[in-house]
Amino acid sequence: MRLDQDADLLTRTQARLPLSRPDKRLIFVTCHRREQRVERMQGLARALVRLAARGDVEIVLPTHPSPQVHTPLHKALYGKTGISLVPPLDYAATVCLLRTCHFMISDSGGLQEEAPALGKPILVLRDVTERQEAVDAGAAILVGQSEERILTEANRLLDHPTHYAGMARLRRLFGDGKASARIVEHLMAHPKSTHPPKRTRHRRS
Repeated sequence: MRLDQDADLLTRTQARLPLSRPDKRLIFVTCHRREQRVERMQGLARALVRLAARGDVEIVLPTHPSPQVHTPLHKALYGKTGISLVPPLDYAATVCLLRTCHFMISDSGGLQEEAPALGKPILVLRDVTERQEAVDAGAAILVGQSEERILTEANRLLDHPTHYAGMARLRRLFGDGKASARIVEHLMAHPKSTHPPKRTRHRRS
């Protein structure tokens, strides 16, 4: 991972992140899917306000450029103690924040793959997921956008170390990132198989 190899990049990335309270556990939240309805996002917002009221967590939520997603959350969460609404993050900042957080709450498909690879539990803001492997492995929990369900599972991760440890194990559920090297190795070992088959021409009668 480039962040591990480039100390300057890591330092610059960390400096851009809204991590004002290192003594508090960080909850990284993303919500960007356009099919999320306003009333469902309001359930998420209420759960986040109640989580922040614990006083021992800091919540960071990058806002989405789409007004359909951005407006309801901004309206409900702006200025709330313990909740930082930040501009959209680039990939380096997203990975850095993911590595720093205690756990994630997200509807992102990609982050459902990356969180287990970094040993971070993820509460998935969906009723179903295409990344069922993470759920089956115990790295992710489907919470939909029910206020009570989100709050219950988040508090379990915060208050029960054994439960947290069970979800926070490193897991490579979606490959190890070496697929391209294996493809090249296979093609080099079987050069003849890389040629397309000859096409048979049929004469018109």
